[in-house]
Amino acid sequence: FEHIYSSMTEAFLFRDAPEEWQGLAASLNYPTDQMSDYVYPPLWAAVFAPIAGAVSPLAFLNAALILLHAVFALGVMAAWHLSHRPIPALHWAGLAIALLELTSVGWLASSLVQPQYFVVGLILIAFALYQQGWAATAGTIIAVAAAIKVTPLFFAVIFLADRNWRALIAFVLVGAALAGVSVLLAGWPMHQEFLSRLDVLQHRVLFSHINLSLIGFASFLQVAWHAEDVWRIFGHAWVDLPGTIKPLSSVLLILTCIAAAAIKLRNAGGQGLALSVLFIGLATTIASPLGWLHYLIILIACAPVVFALFSARTALVLMLALTLLLNRFMFDAMLSGHIHVSLLYHGAFGLVVTGFVAWVGLRRR
Repeated sequence: FEHIYSSMTEAFLFRDAPEEWQGLAASLNYPTDQMSDYVYPPLWAAVFAPIAGAVSPLAFLNAALILLHAVFALGVMAAWHLSHRPIPALHWAGLAIALLELTSVGWLASSLVQPQYFVVGLILIAFALYQQGWAATAGTIIAVAAAIKVTPLFFAVIFLADRNWRALIAFVLVGAALAGVSVLLAGWPMHQEFLSRLDVLQHRVLFSHINLSLIGFASFLQVAWHAEDVWRIFGHAWVDLPGTIKPLSSVLLILTCIAAAAIKLRNAGGQGLALSVLFIGLATTIASPLGWLHYLIILIACAPVVFALFSARTALVLMLALTLLLNRFMFDAMLSGHIHVSLLYHGAFGLVVTGFVAWVGLRRR
């Protein structure tokens, strides 16, 4: 537990794990090349460490995967409610499952046992309840999601746009309470280590085959302008976030908040809530230096909303296009190539899909 935050000054991914982690993994018969830096709040380490210590790594990961998928399944059904049930529930669920199985997004999220499943499930459940008038409950659930990953904080913009103070107050109070519990359970020194890890990541960007961040691709072009050997990178590489790119992330996040509020307010009573939730999920991903491909599972859960916005034929074409553009075979092919191909492809995909959702949402209805 005391080594949960690595002492390394550099964030690590898979084969770069520090010696103390590799030694522990070897003693547990866990592959030493299947680890990545822990960058979640200390609260969850304190809560799950006793459980993880009592069972084998495989048993813990299998149980976690079942829990993650169960919450995500509830989130898929919540997205159906959030979109005013445009098609039968079984059809919605079937389409989401098909996308999960046929695209690189579902495969990647499952292989990494990604908490993003849980976070997205919580977000969608929260706003389905919010739509039904359960404002305080929604604020509470979003606070829990934000205590796992930072980006759910931006979903509180919807509460502000609606001037729903009950939801916003619940969000703030529960968030503060969770922070207090975290300090009590894990101690302040561990929180200092956590903040130190975040500070490292704030000033770095990872060139990776699974990074679809606009910031990541812009950083790549900036670095490549001065270092031609970057074009020959395979695998992944950590680099300093260029100074000229740093402000771009903040600008994009501010624009995300403004656009999300506008989408919600322009579509009152329609698909405004569903579209604003989806837009925030996509926009915060491309605005972050570490916007991973598996963060698109919110798109997987919400994609069938197109049946509420377009004709059935157009909606089916859009679903097919999404499946083809994110198919596993293309992803596997890019894994064996130079990294700039993946950065360009996924960066363009993220930008186009986010822009498309914004365009649909900002049209007056």
